[in-house]
Amino acid sequence: MCYTVINGNQRRHKKNPDLVQNPPTVEKRDVTKVKIIYYVIGAIFFMAIGAFGNSFLQRQIANKQIAINPLKEECPTSKTPVDSIAPPKSELNITLSGQEKIYKNDTFGISLRFPKDWFGPEVYEYEDSFIFSVGTDTVYPYGTDRMDRTYTKENSYYISFQYDKKPDNRTIEQYKSEQPWLEEGLSILSLKDGESKSNARNLVTRVKSAKIGNYTGVEFISTLSETAQTEMFWEREVFLIDDNYNTIKISGGPSNVTIQDTEIWKTYYQAVDKENLNSFYDFVNSVSLQEN
Repeated sequence: MCYTVINGNQRRHKKNPDLVQNPPTVEKRDVTKVKIIYYVIGAIFFMAIGAFGNSFLQRQIANKQIAINPLKEECPTSKTPVDSIAPPKSELNITLSGQEKIYKNDTFGISLRFPKDWFGPEVYEYEDSFIFSVGTDTVYPYGTDRMDRTYTKENSYYISFQYDKKPDNRTIEQYKSEQPWLEEGLSILSLKDGESKSNARNLVTRVKSAKIGNYTGVEFISTLSETAQTEMFWEREVFLIDDNYNTIKISGGPSNVTIQDTEIWKTYYQAVDKENLNSFYDFVNSVSLQEN
């Protein structure tokens, strides 16, 4: 090597000490451009890392929230259930007796009998009440959307039983104000056998008085009024009430009815009702109540 380093970056020629070579210079403008490029690249790099990290964190939080807070089912908020999904039910107490099955509800002290070849029962308990349903075609759990139900048997028939116990912390007047359907049932008691009353939707005709244990009430037919434009229906119902305003409602009605002439559609419903009338009365007469 012909040069030796002196004063930092300066170099002196070994054979000619008077010859000093300075290091090459780089214009500041070029250095500044390089620094800017580095800064831009660095900023983009860190922004990319930050975006990825934030996205990853959000996914982790979301996953934890799903694990901790699974979908909640709506529960009834009032005495009478409304469009809710029935909770898991415990094993039903059902025994076989000849051509009938016997259902016992120990919580409310009630037993019911129904044909052994019928579908069901489906039972839904809520607060101080329960609903029991059986039928000659598939019986779906309470709260099942109508769009999710499929019926294959024509001229089928269903029976439902509903028991409602008045809460002990409510007076009769408070209970009546909270359960407006009670007034409808009570108003039918004042009708005479064969007498009818109607509103914009329903036509109700009293059939006869009814009694089960300490519960007294009335049997009646409920169907569309002459001016109603809603879906066809026909139900035979029994409404019963005791001195404490505990109530029993038993309904029997045709479903998936074959109608050949819509002008006389009620005739076809009445025919299915008549065909299953003995089953309806057998069910009503089978109701056994444990007296308090």
